[in-house]
Amino acid sequence: MKTFLSVLLILIVNAIALSSFFSSDYLILFHDQVQSERVYEMAVAIQAKQIPPRLVQNLGYGLGYPLFNYYAPFPYYLGTAIFLSGFGLILATKLMIAGAFISAGLTMYFAASRIWGVRGGLFAAILYVLSPYHAVQLYVRGSIGELWAYALLPLIILGIVEVYKEKISKKNLSVGMLAVLILSISHTISLFIFALLWSVQFIMGAIFLAICKRDIIRYIKRSLLFVSIPLLLSAYYWIPALSELNLTRVSIESGNDVKYSDHFITLSQLWSSSWGFAGSTKGVASDGMSFMLGKIVIILSFVAILLTLLGKKLFNSHQKLIMYAFSVCLIISTFIMLEQSKFIWGIVPYAQLIQFPWRFIMVSTCFLSLMAPGSLTILSKVSSPLFQKIGFITLVIIVSIYQFFPASFKDFPKTKYFNGNGFYSLTDEQLKSKDHLRFDASKNSDEYLPKNAIKPSSLESTSLDHITCDTICTIANIMLLPHKYSFKVSTSEESLIQIDKTYFPNFKVFVNGSEKEIIIDEPNKMGVKINKGDSLIEYVLENTLIRNIANTISIATLICLLLYTSVVIGKNRVFRGKV
Repeated sequence: MKTFLSVLLILIVNAIALSSFFSSDYLILFHDQVQSERVYEMAVAIQAKQIPPRLVQNLGYGLGYPLFNYYAPFPYYLGTAIFLSGFGLILATKLMIAGAFISAGLTMYFAASRIWGVRGGLFAAILYVLSPYHAVQLYVRGSIGELWAYALLPLIILGIVEVYKEKISKKNLSVGMLAVLILSISHTISLFIFALLWSVQFIMGAIFLAICKRDIIRYIKRSLLFVSIPLLLSAYYWIPALSELNLTRVSIESGNDVKYSDHFITLSQLWSSSWGFAGSTKGVASDGMSFMLGKIVIILSFVAILLTLLGKKLFNSHQKLIMYAFSVCLIISTFIMLEQSKFIWGIVPYAQLIQFPWRFIMVSTCFLSLMAPGSLTILSKVSSPLFQKIGFITLVIIVSIYQFFPASFKDFPKTKYFNGNGFYSLTDEQLKSKDHLRFDASKNSDEYLPKNAIKPSSLESTSLDHITCDTICTIANIMLLPHKYSFKVSTSEESLIQIDKTYFPNFKVFVNGSEKEIIIDEPNKMGVKINKGDSLIEYVLENTLIRNIANTISIATLICLLLYTSVVIGKNRVFRGKV
């Protein structure tokens, strides 16, 4: 019953935070304004039986854009499932985004309640949902991949904590591994951040266990298992995403030409910075968005740290150890955002991929939210359970009012941070229109264009799906799918046939079933030489060697995992039968 009421309260808090998001039939305006278009494009790809989806049909100026070979497919799997089940495109997109937002509170409750109990879990969840940076991710940046990363972090941290225990909870460990799996196909940059932080804690953990003379071998096995299974399962995505990035206009080294050195922030910005709907720029003074961690959560976390350091008998040994470990992690994740950490960024390979050091705000926020409930243990000194409940409820109300409501109650029910900056006034049909997808939306999402593509400067110069011949010919039976183009050509002499699509490895062309050489004489076109007569021409995107290897790794790992699970379940049933 306590859990049910806690979850219900978390959902109510989320409902208030999302009220502005659902206040219109349109999507709110935010930086990454191509969410519905990506959902639609993935739906088209899946309906065309491109599994897993890699190439999309219209984004990328209609030239053939390998978006989901590189960019965060998991959120769009969910959005596509909702859309294909009969929901409108905008509503499906909203539900996809809201799902990530709501999940943050639920995952934080699950993780924190295992450290601090039900009340502590509820308190941590409210702090986490109402974090200013959570509002920034939704209402300012619209970063769906990072919203999922934010939601998954508490579970990942819980799983890492479980690795250190002598007697583990298989449930907690499995949930943590599942979170790593989803993270790895939700946001590549957050996966890289996780890899860096995991590596640091892995080394520090080994040193700590060596000093304490505990079983290091068991720790190493568990730690490697914790990351290896999820990464092997998701290999089909992240291996091609990283190894084939050089096939696009982006490179790992360039980080899309964003310099991390321009985007360090200050401690004062973490404490207080003005709210805005612009972006991060070079220089602190001109930043147009907030980088606040939240004053309440900072104060409560430091109270919890102080109580731990003073040696008050408020924490058990497990909680004390967690407070010390999380304090170190908080210091590291905060320091890495400051300009004083520039020497570290220069050492870490491919650090440019992260682009913005302030991305670590979500890590700091997660640790602060996990630590803050420690301040509630002081209520345990109150002998009366009634006064403990009153004190807890009062604190929750104070936190909620401070985070939600503006300085003037005249603006009620408008909330403090959880409001949009207007709406993206396009209907479902307008969002799905070919002209919109191939130019307006494409301009907002073209960083993964193939290297040989030339960016069109107008709607007229985008791909119009033209098929041309250098002689007189007749073209019929045209079928254009995201990853396959086929048509029939009749010509009275040898001819060069070209289609308005860009080559991306491993496209192959077949003429009457026989593979021919793809000719790329002009930018944004693929061609093939045919003989006179009737020809069936088929362009098909096949997997590269790397994609085949990555797919095989994921499938093999899944099969092994299923076989192992079935064996374990079978043994358990036999054991129970004997008992």
